Amino acid sequence: MSVTMKDTEGLPELRLTEVNLHFDDSFSLKDIAFSVAQGESVVLIGPSGSGKTVTLKTISGLFRPDSGQIEVRGNDVVGLDDTDRDRMARMGMLFQRSALFDSLPVWENITFRPRHSNKLTRTDAIDLALHKLAAVGLAPDTAFLYPGQLSGGMQKRVGIARALADDPHILLLDEPTAGLDPVMSNVINDLILENVQKLGATALSVTSNLDSARYIADRVIMLHEGQLVWQGPVADLETVTNPYVDQFVHKTPNGPIRNGFS
Repeated sequence: MSVTMKDTEGLPELRLTEVNLHFDDSFSLKDIAFSVAQGESVVLIGPSGSGKTVTLKTISGLFRPDSGQIEVRGNDVVGLDDTDRDRMARMGMLFQRSALFDSLPVWENITFRPRHSNKLTRTDAIDLALHKLAAVGLAPDTAFLYPGQLSGGMQKRVGIARALADDPHILLLDEPTAGLDPVMSNVINDLILENVQKLGATALSVTSNLDSARYIADRVIMLHEGQLVWQGPVADLETVTNPYVDQFVHKTPNGPIRNGFS
């Protein structure tokens, strides 16, 4: 299917309008609406099961919403195949726990998508992997190791390298620092900021680590039970009177969040 691209001047890089998604009777996304400007870093927060990861996967095309629009540079991408989506804007995604292929060496993990879409030769794919490994601070010989031979922090870096493989316009990051110690979390946060700035990319991240959110975000969006309950500048997290944000940030038992925290 051929699609015609709109004039993108003045449009947000990403915009969701009244996005609804139902899996079963127990969970859905409900009228999700927000936009992200080109070059902006936005973080999604909220308790476990609030719809953060589902939102990322819906934006990436892994899930198709029941209704609503997902626009990239003014073009609705709902239902498009990967080729047409990439014509609008390339997206790279870091999955929870990195989701590396255990049976493939690191270089094949990093170049999995471009090898299949661009028909890269083995030599070109390895060169690309080495370049992306350098971008996340890993040595060249890492390319020939398998995921099981890597530490948790190294796996996260490889996951980021894979997300960066196509030089994406939009970077989707799902819990980039989960399970890491504070020092490695800071390393990963620095890598995210450095590579986003180099690419001029737009970043949308999910994190349960509020320190990370404060570090990498320009703006924060909070979800609860599949609904957007607050959005605003990261600097407002500590002072906002929104009861959902106040309870989540200060980890208090009393408030509208009934099912604990992620």
